Amino acid sequence: GTLRRGPPLTDTAATMLARTLQRFVRIAARHHVRPMLCLPQALTLQWMLSRRGVACEFRIGVKPGAQTFAAHAWIEHNGTPIGQARDVGSMFSAMPLPATN
Repeated sequence: GTLRRGPPLTDTAATMLARTLQRFVRIAARHHVRPMLCLPQALTLQWMLSRRGVACEFRIGVKPGAQTFAAHAWIEHNGTPIGQARDVGSMFSAMPLPATN
């Protein structure tokens, strides 16, 4: 279920919350006993935002033309990557994900 109660957050407040939570996830990942790479970090951030009623999109992509396989996972809010380079979507070709209902 959703943790958020009360009126919906403004876009500005939701963006600030997303950035703050992303920083917390990144800090926790650095101090975790097990390696916390981009995938578990993105999934954690998505869960935390969803629980607070903030719409976000999970993205996973592969680097086109790379000699070795390279992939990355990230979260976007209103089409903007959270805690990532703004051009992360052009560096990694996002794979289509099935819709969830």
